[in-house]
Amino acid sequence: MKLMNNMIISVPLFISLLAICGCLEPPNPPPGNLPADFEFSYSSGATHLEWGAYYFNADSQGNASFLKKMGTTLWKEYNFKLSEQERDNLYQTFIEKNFSALNGEYQDQAVIDGGWDEISFTANGSEKTVSLINYSMDLPQFRDVEEKIKEALSAHVEDPFNFEDLKQECGGKKQLCEGKERIDCKEAGIECPEPYYIDCGEWGEYCFWEEEASSPTNPEYCNLLANRKECNEYCSNNYCSEELCDTLKYEAPACNSCTQGCCSLCTSLDSCSENEFCEVVWIHPSGEGWQFSSCENKNFCADQYEKCADLSLAYQGYSYHSAIEENPEKAAGYAQKSEELQEEYVSSCSTK
Repeated sequence: MKLMNNMIISVPLFISLLAICGCLEPPNPPPGNLPADFEFSYSSGATHLEWGAYYFNADSQGNASFLKKMGTTLWKEYNFKLSEQERDNLYQTFIEKNFSALNGEYQDQAVIDGGWDEISFTANGSEKTVSLINYSMDLPQFRDVEEKIKEALSAHVEDPFNFEDLKQECGGKKQLCEGKERIDCKEAGIECPEPYYIDCGEWGEYCFWEEEASSPTNPEYCNLLANRKECNEYCSNNYCSEELCDTLKYEAPACNSCTQGCCSLCTSLDSCSENEFCEVVWIHPSGEGWQFSSCENKNFCADQYEKCADLSLAYQGYSYHSAIEENPEKAAGYAQKSEELQEEYVSSCSTK
């Protein structure tokens, strides 16, 4: 009995000592009333400025702003109010998903040109920030919170992760930029995000203010066979509108041979791959290897997912053709092409 009493006394004493020395992690606070200081921020973007980025935050009063940026000074901002119920739903998600238990940063060193995501929240005097850099592996605690934030945003901003609404700013920016190369926001009394100035050249290029009939940014000009090379080269180095991208994807009028703008006339793997701005289309018949299917004009507006899918098909296709090609010189060329495409795929698309 004496031994039992000692044990009863020593267990709570042991737990108290552990708590004092910090050996036990304090549990997450249970879901409850919305803390008065609850606020959060969410941002996401690509390593390339021209691919765009998004910034969403809300303070403890529910005052929210959503900013989308592209390039250096292209932007559009939305301001609105989140209800207490919306904020409470978000707070409960942070707690239920044990967001505070995540590491501060997750990064895939093998990915170079990827993207980043960051979520931060404050509640009950504590702050937690988690950043993902070039990280596409499964992280449910982060992604579930991210999805809940996106739901709250979509309730106030239509199609938030689309940059088409930047075009609504073209008229106002053109009026401000009349005869100017750059506008300092502070001097002009305009609220704008960093770098706090308007680059009129960048907005002009995006909005096509100075578009001329003989310009490689004009879809009608680029639809002519004689101008396809100039327009292809322009779009491979600059931002192109979706209208211009679509024009260049279609066949140019008066096509009569395998050349730029007339890629459908490139009827063999060699003739297609030897023409710059023509893309090989692959098929994968059941039980066989990747096969050359056809040739089409390059899609300059393809997103990262489409580009990576094409690269994956391409390096496997060339590898297959190097194995079945009877001409040793051609086989070596296909093998080299496959290796180059696979290296590009691994550096740009693959995650480990």
